[in-house]
Amino acid sequence: MISWKIEKRKITDLKPHKENPRIFTEKGMKDLESSINCIGYASPILINTNNTILSGHARAIKLQEIGFNEIDVYVPDRLLP
Repeated sequence: MISWKIEKRKITDLKPHKENPRIFTEKGMKDLESSINCIGYASPILINTNNTILSGHARAIKLQEIGFNEIDVYVPDRLLP
């Protein structure tokens, strides 16, 4: 079983996953920004132990664009494939 812990990381240290299948539309990113401005970002970004983003690519992009330098991330207890 994988154990996850929450940590703070600099956004600039996070790396997008090279096989991320998501396509971010302009409308989707605007909607995401509105949501973050309204309620914050309630779900931390999931990363691998090597700082590769597993889930939350759009949130990482948008949080950096609106001025966040450091964010909460979930990190597993071991490197995931």
